[in-house]
Amino acid sequence: MLPTRSRLKLILAGISTALTLALAGTVAADAPLKLRTHDIEVDGTREVEAGSYQAGIAKLEAALEQKVSLQNKEAILNNLCVAYIAIEDFGNAEYYCDQAVLHSKRGLAYNNRGVLKVATGQLVDGIRDFHMAKAVGFSHGTAKANLAQLEQ
Repeated sequence: MLPTRSRLKLILAGISTALTLALAGTVAADAPLKLRTHDIEVDGTREVEAGSYQAGIAKLEAALEQKVSLQNKEAILNNLCVAYIAIEDFGNAEYYCDQAVLHSKRGLAYNNRGVLKVATGQLVDGIRDFHMAKAVGFSHGTAKANLAQLEQ
């Protein structure tokens, strides 16, 4: 159950930056939030899903340089977002996650960016992205699970 809006405002008003960072670290370490690759398989997806992130990144970035359909571009950007989060390269992850959201209004992109935001201590922005993921659909179940995890 989500706290009421006024209670959430009070809770958030009392959280310092240091506490937010500590909370994000605790969430990530104890129970990782869920990332998802795109359901359209593009070159590099299997490597990312298998944990061979560098190989996946190389293939995905090479594919991005080619002329690809808008759907494939959406999948590539999303999967690069996931891979860079997994290797904790948060600078590149932020770029690709933001690009994925710009090129797709699917919940999947918002969910993955939400995971990034929480991992980098931006809890309020992460929660906002999880709510956007639920609102636009497509992968809202993953976003709901991530919100539930944050509430524990």
